[in-house]
Amino acid sequence: MPRASRFDADIASFKGIRIVDWTREPVLQSEHDARTRIYMTTPTLAGTTAVKAELITYPRGAAAPEHYHQGAEHFQYVISGSGTAVLNGTEHRLEAGDILYNLPDEWHYFYTDSAAEEAFVFVELFVPGHCRTIWAKDASACAWLPTGKDIRGAAPAREIGYHVHGEDAGL
Repeated sequence: MPRASRFDADIASFKGIRIVDWTREPVLQSEHDARTRIYMTTPTLAGTTAVKAELITYPRGAAAPEHYHQGAEHFQYVISGSGTAVLNGTEHRLEAGDILYNLPDEWHYFYTDSAAEEAFVFVELFVPGHCRTIWAKDASACAWLPTGKDIRGAAPAREIGYHVHGEDAGL
């Protein structure tokens, strides 16, 4: 990754490609609703803090609280379903195949319609991988609970405990 050292000073010690079977990673459940998250690339899995990737699922009627990320740009690639991204107060409809770019410090959140036919699923990439999440006043922070299962319903390859998004130690 050219110039990745600007995101990870230790990238020079990175030894080749790592293949991660993210399907064996634990599914985490939002403590506030039915949203789920699977970490696909983290410092523990990839050996670098240059990038972090997550698979996020919003079933019908789900919404995240408004927030922004300090210190990272991030992108979402929509895999299936549709949802709405609200960026600095402006709504943007997203469908499978769309890519969204978020600036650092840009207020945003996502939601799905209660009548949605299928879940809104997207991969989210952060560059660099670590950032601080700032929640809107009176918002409940996105906290994640372990389910004890991977995406196939089996025991996951590792355990990730309860945590608030943006507090990524040990991921």
